[in-house]
Amino acid sequence: MTGESVLRPRPTARGGDPSGQRDGMATPLCSEGSVYAVLLVRDRTFQGETFTNQDLRLLETRAAHAAVALVKARLVDRLRRLAAQREHEAATIRSPDYRPARLHRRR
Repeated sequence: MTGESVLRPRPTARGGDPSGQRDGMATPLCSEGSVYAVLLVRDRTFQGETFTNQDLRLLETRAAHAAVALVKARLVDRLRRLAAQREHEAATIRSPDYRPARLHRRR
């Protein structure tokens, strides 16, 4: 996938396809110009119906929302780890057993 959505309707719109080909659509989840996941939907269950361009637009919208949610979740996780690290550093400095390293002067 090159970052573009793909729509693959069922080859025949009248129900079963003797070749066994399936319909489906896929769209990338992108962040900062990179594709890091793909949403794939296939095998529309409605008798005789297949996916349309309208379905693809809906999937693209959901993929955009999912990508934003994933980026935000990663940022929150990163901030939590950084806060925990800073809290640990602050607790270490306030500890009564903490003694800063002494610098040795040359004589």
